[in-house]
Amino acid sequence: YLGVLAGPSSPLVPIAGRTAKLSSSVASVSLALSVVALNITSPGSECSTGEGDLLFSGGGGSGAAGTYTIANGALASAALDRAGSGYTSSPQVSLSTIYGCQSTPTVVALVGNGGYGNSNCASGTLVFNGGGGSGASGEYIVVGGVVAGVTLLSVGQGDTSAPTVTLSNLNCRRYSVVANLANPALAGAASSVASFNSASRLLQLQATLSTAPTSWAGYRVEALPPISGLVLSPSSN
Repeated sequence: YLGVLAGPSSPLVPIAGRTAKLSSSVASVSLALSVVALNITSPGSECSTGEGDLLFSGGGGSGAAGTYTIANGALASAALDRAGSGYTSSPQVSLSTIYGCQSTPTVVALVGNGGYGNSNCASGTLVFNGGGGSGASGEYIVVGGVVAGVTLLSVGQGDTSAPTVTLSNLNCRRYSVVANLANPALAGAASSVASFNSASRLLQLQATLSTAPTSWAGYRVEALPPISGLVLSPSSN
C-alpha cells in the first residue's frame, strides 16, 4: 500500500472508483559506452585458413561490428569496423565460423566513451524525449572535440519509463547518453483506491509492482482521470 494525503482543496466525492498512476523522475544521466578496441587474448591453434565476421552480444548496447582473418593456423587479425553505442559493459565477442580449430581463438572487446570527437562537436544541452514526464534538463561538456561529461540539472517529474536522451549538437550525436530513473519499480505502475479516511484525509492506494522498490525517492502520484485541485503528497509506504 502507498499512503498519500489529499490536500485541503481536494474534492472528496470524486475519489470513489478512481485509479492512480505512480511515476518517477530522472535520478541521473551517464555516458553510455562504445567499443573502442579489440584484443586477441588467444589466437587458437590448428585452424583452417579463412575469414569472417565478429559477432557481438550482451553489454547492454548494439551496433558493434568487426571482421577477422585466420592464417597459418591461428587468428591473425581482429578489426573493429563499427563501434556501436549504448554499452554499459564489454560485449562478448565470438567468431562467425571456427574453421576447425583445435583450440578456439578468443577476442575481448574494450569499451570507452572516447574517440568520437570532431572539430564541430561543441558543448550544449541534453534533450529529453519520451518517458511520459517533463521538466528534466541537463548539459554536456566537450573537451578537445570529445564529450568529457554529462550533468543532470533538473530531475523533472511524471516519468513512467526512462526517457531517451540526445545531445543538442548534431555533430556529437554519435555519443549515447542513458537516463536512469529514481525509482523504476514504481514508474508506470497502476494502482486502485483501497480506502479514503475523510477525518485524516488519508487516501490509501493499492498497487502491484513487478519488483520491490529499493526506496520511495522520486515518485509521484496522479489521480486518473485527473481531479482538478487534488493535491497528493507522500505520507507512508
